[in-house]
Amino acid sequence: MNCQTRPQGLVRAVATTTACLTFTALGITSATGIDDGTDIIDRIAADVATAAPEAHVTRPTVMDDAFVAHSESGVTAIPENPMEDIVVTPTSGLVESFGVSMPSVPADAVAKMADDGTVVYASAGSPVSLAVQALPHALRAAVVLVDSSAPERYSLTFEGLTPTINPDGSVTLSTDSQADVVLEVASLDAPWARDATGTAVPTHYEVAHDTVIQVVDHVAHGNYAYPIVADPTVQYDCGSISCTVRWNRTATRNIRDGSLVGAGITTIAAAFVAPVAIIAGFLAVNGTVAGRYYENGNCFGAKVYPPTLWYPTQVKRGTYNCS
Repeated sequence: MNCQTRPQGLVRAVATTTACLTFTALGITSATGIDDGTDIIDRIAADVATAAPEAHVTRPTVMDDAFVAHSESGVTAIPENPMEDIVVTPTSGLVESFGVSMPSVPADAVAKMADDGTVVYASAGSPVSLAVQALPHALRAAVVLVDSSAPERYSLTFEGLTPTINPDGSVTLSTDSQADVVLEVASLDAPWARDATGTAVPTHYEVAHDTVIQVVDHVAHGNYAYPIVADPTVQYDCGSISCTVRWNRTATRNIRDGSLVGAGITTIAAAFVAPVAIIAGFLAVNGTVAGRYYENGNCFGAKVYPPTLWYPTQVKRGTYNCS
């Protein structure tokens, strides 16, 4: 689903989407009854808080048809209408904004805010609820599995970004992997899932093109106490603390030779709101380091603590744009 074509409203007016994240539950074919006499909104929020007690939820302000949360890392606009997109506008400038759509949520499930600031989408008859939290540096879209009829696979599609699974199970979301320079835009924390007793449920990410699938193995791997909370958390200020820039082999050679100029520097400077002189100086000082990486068959990268702290890092050949 293309988030550019979704209904308009306050959420769409917040920012122009340049990268789109789509949240989809795969294979929902059965449903369970939810007691309509129970305040399920606060109950679901409590389930998520129990599973992730370390979270510090940024309480949104109700503005017309959306819940809008402001933090040091950006603005998160969560729509009342589940057919509209969540829109995140980071302060980093690496992308103007990105959207999160939720086609698995029933169209009649108007979002409600729990006492702790969690925005919950729930509906009687659905085996899955969604709890959205604006965190200081991230967006959490916690999937709440009501019982064993809930599906095991949940898809997140990032239009315009390339997901890469890291050794620790987390995912890095970067700009075009075929470009001379790749910018790390956001990341997904390593996935976790816990049942109602706190028992860990096996879960992992899979990647297919621009889609990340969280697999929650709750049916085949044991008798779990429901609900189960599974957590895909998107860190939208790069890696929360730092960002990464990765150059390809040709650009690495040019850095070694002192010939990377023009757009190769100004594009990055604009993304990080950093002076061109800082980046040019960093590359000039690290020409020898880039040469060593190049001779090793790898590529040159930079770990960035925006806007002024830059440290060299080696990018392994065959990963990202290093080929």
